[in-house]
Amino acid sequence: MQSVVREADSTLRGRAWRMACMLLALVFVGPADAAQSLPFTLTAPFVASADLALADQDRAWLDQRKVLRVGIAIADYEPIDITSDRNRYQGISADYLGLVSDQLNIPVPVTGFARRDEAIEALHDGKIDLLTSANGFERGVKGLSFSTEYMPDRSVVVGRGNDLSPPPSLAGKKVVLLDGYADSDVAHRVYPDSELIIAPNLYSALEALSQGEVDAFIGNEVIVRAYTALRPYLGLQIKFESRLPPVGFSFAVRDDEQRLLTFINRALDSIEPSIGREVLGRWTMGLGADVEGQRIRLTGAERRWLLKHPSVTIATTQHPPYIYKDKNGQWVGLNADVLSRISRMTGLQFVHQEVPSTQQSIEMLRAGLAEMNTCLQKMPSVGGFWTLPIPSEATAGCSWCAPSAHPEYRSTVWPVKCWHCLPGMRSRT
Repeated sequence: MQSVVREADSTLRGRAWRMACMLLALVFVGPADAAQSLPFTLTAPFVASADLALADQDRAWLDQRKVLRVGIAIADYEPIDITSDRNRYQGISADYLGLVSDQLNIPVPVTGFARRDEAIEALHDGKIDLLTSANGFERGVKGLSFSTEYMPDRSVVVGRGNDLSPPPSLAGKKVVLLDGYADSDVAHRVYPDSELIIAPNLYSALEALSQGEVDAFIGNEVIVRAYTALRPYLGLQIKFESRLPPVGFSFAVRDDEQRLLTFINRALDSIEPSIGREVLGRWTMGLGADVEGQRIRLTGAERRWLLKHPSVTIATTQHPPYIYKDKNGQWVGLNADVLSRISRMTGLQFVHQEVPSTQQSIEMLRAGLAEMNTCLQKMPSVGGFWTLPIPSEATAGCSWCAPSAHPEYRSTVWPVKCWHCLPGMRSRT
């Protein structure tokens, strides 16, 4: 991920502001070596859990370890990771860590690191056994394995409230991300025409956005809402979901710790859904974020398909009220709303290729230049297509279709699975 070094402002005010930021960074960050050995105390689990049933040899293997050394990043990750209360480790990840520790009946000493990459290095070096809150950033690191996701990561684009909504591609925009949040290669791939900037902490990122130094910020929705709820004066607003592929939060271990990973996954899988909802409710109440996001559970094959096909090109003809462009050139309408809902549920992104006529839409589909159309009228004479289930009664005037000869789209069930989760579909299928 490229960093951007800005030239000094010609004004004394600009130089003084940057000097103040540097001094604050020196005061609050301190030497890196100090962060390497900063201990934290995990708060007690908010609910008691029964010990996980283990074979005698597995129990002996865990007992021989005596402790499970955990690393965390001291970053602006509240309420996922809260490290600002007298070296007590709290938050969503801390709750799940406590539940896992309770079920495995093993102590978990916690060490804080100033930077995410320092914690990853400690994991690689065997100084810790487990890293919490692993997401898209760690997926790009070799030698790591990941547990079942315990919390989805809804990545959003944030802008100034008085700005018009930026284009979904963020082309030509200066976009800031938090250090340690996303895999740089993935970010550059989904935003090839954006200037991507790394910020060391959430404060500097959102201050830069508020002051107009950058055009947008990409980050986790819950973290953004928690931060801005206490700072409404920043005047920031969540615009829409980002194009980063959905990678939830999980625990990370070294590749050679598969036995430990199995125990962690068993512990996570045994947590009742009601307990999971209580964990999220404890830390997100009042933030206005639908953390669960009605995300559907995909199979392994479907997840692999999604990684291989992160976006779908739609041959789109303006056809109000189903789909059309507003005065800002953004696609809106009933079909656009449904597509946005599917994106939130699956992470699949839809790219509109505007065409002037239905006939040209059909030609694009047959030529393989587009994979889907949402506005073909029901015409029996149009062959070579299979019609998808109508997402809702409101969109019944348009057929959603894809080429029947397309092997990828005949083999995947994501449209049906998504739409069956939409209001009104369950009662009609």
